[in-house]
Amino acid sequence: MRLAKRTEYRIMKNGGVNGDPPKTSLSDNLRSELRENYSLPLLPEDDYPEYSYEDLLPLFSPSQKKIADWLIARKETGRFEDQLGGGNLERQLLNLASNKTFQSQKELVDEVFDFYDELGYMTTSTGEKETPYETKDELYREVQGAAGIYFPEAHAMYDTKTASGEDYGGALEKINSGVDRSFQRLAAFIEGKKKDSTQKHENVHSLNAKLAEGVIEDIRPPEHEYYDDNRELYSRTMQFRLDNELDPKKIFTKEDLKDLNSERSKYMLDYIPDEQFLKLLNDVAYAEPNNDTHEAIQYGFKGTKIKNHFKVLKK
Repeated sequence: MRLAKRTEYRIMKNGGVNGDPPKTSLSDNLRSELRENYSLPLLPEDDYPEYSYEDLLPLFSPSQKKIADWLIARKETGRFEDQLGGGNLERQLLNLASNKTFQSQKELVDEVFDFYDELGYMTTSTGEKETPYETKDELYREVQGAAGIYFPEAHAMYDTKTASGEDYGGALEKINSGVDRSFQRLAAFIEGKKKDSTQKHENVHSLNAKLAEGVIEDIRPPEHEYYDDNRELYSRTMQFRLDNELDPKKIFTKEDLKDLNSERSKYMLDYIPDEQFLKLLNDVAYAEPNNDTHEAIQYGFKGTKIKNHFKVLKK
């Protein structure tokens, strides 16, 4: 299926865009098609429409294209057919292209609230179903303070520091949101992360490429509720790879870690022993996802349950 080229929009220096990203019939049609005929995000066993990389390329944001290109190069090694073969890579690319990135906090709150209000429930990280947000103000309070968020059931994300659209609420809420956005940008600058680092992190979640629990536990037995969560550890590892432009075809050795160790702390990966970290870099590309999770991710914090995303656990 050949897709028409979408209208270009200007990427800002901070990684955001000049206004809301374009809502063309192209992107709307893909998301609508998947919503109508499949479940989002797609699972490994799901049927899926045939779109080539060239078809999807006009839909990818710059950070999404980096993820797609990395995964394609990874598959070309021939070492990950059991993980990226059998249509799994194609499903991931469709998930990536159909993931909605909000630039407006107001639009995020309005649309996500309406989505869950109609759905009637929210799924916790343990697979339990809860009553969704009672008001939009409740959702806003939980979004406030997050560096980035991905909502799996809504298949949508938000990056606080690069958002450029209208904020939610009245004057006080908008002032608070502006202060929070400035704080997130300053924190990223101090940490030395790439401007689109959060976008990569949240977009990786949208792949629905969650590490199989058995695989991740073989590599890194969980010791911390947040840092060792297999979904979060996978996204941070991919974020580290992409920000540092690691070769997807390279097999890393302990000698290579000498040049990488100074960067690991920025992604909360420095506590992992070298042997385990090398296995994460060399052995992990993708594993089957679990569609019964709803995550809200931010640097250094993790919601303890879905309705209370930011009842936080500190580092």
